[in-house]
Amino acid sequence: MKQIVIIGALDKTDMMLYLCKLVSLNHKVLLVDATGYERYKYAYPKIELDTEIHQHDQFDIAEEVTAMEIYQRLIAEGTYDYVLIDLEDIEFASHWSEADQFFMVTSYDNPVMQRNLRLMEAFSSSLDGTRLIPVTRVICEVAGTLLEEYLDDLFSPLPIEWKDTLVYYPDERDLAARIHNQARSNVNIKRISGEYRKVLNEMAESIMEIGPAEAKKLWKRAERSR
Repeated sequence: MKQIVIIGALDKTDMMLYLCKLVSLNHKVLLVDATGYERYKYAYPKIELDTEIHQHDQFDIAEEVTAMEIYQRLIAEGTYDYVLIDLEDIEFASHWSEADQFFMVTSYDNPVMQRNLRLMEAFSSSLDGTRLIPVTRVICEVAGTLLEEYLDDLFSPLPIEWKDTLVYYPDERDLAARIHNQARSNVNIKRISGEYRKVLNEMAESIMEIGPAEAKKLWKRAERSR
């Protein structure tokens, strides 16, 4: 089982659903809501409201996971190949440093950056200082604002090694797709902008350790799937 932590003080529900859609075409996938904000409560339609695990499209979602004991029980019961954790809960952040892979999603909005700094401080607090955490940062960027060097300086005191940087720009098509998907029983990826799709493909390639050609074929399958 591979555990993927995607940390960041942004609403990433659409990104997480798209990634789970892609990965679940070939694997059994669990999406874990460790945001502390009930991010997924209204992000997709549900058949049953009071279950611990909700099935959406071809993957499972565990909402409002606030303790490691709950998480460990859920993954033990589910025999998952991949677990994608949407991490935004500062009080819970220190428990995830032993996961297999890490992404940090951010924008250059100052409240987002400052909260991400607090998240990453909590996230790395359990380390003994002998190793760096390799993190891929995913930036929702607006032209003419800050540069990546600002993030380098802001996070420089922390035991983080920036593995890669992926950038996309806000697009009305992505906002519209997000809203449409909130009322659908399956995740539709056809309306996503090219830049956002490129970033999602690169994240999926990294998570599943596949090449661009295979990721492109996977995207085509996801577009056709119901």
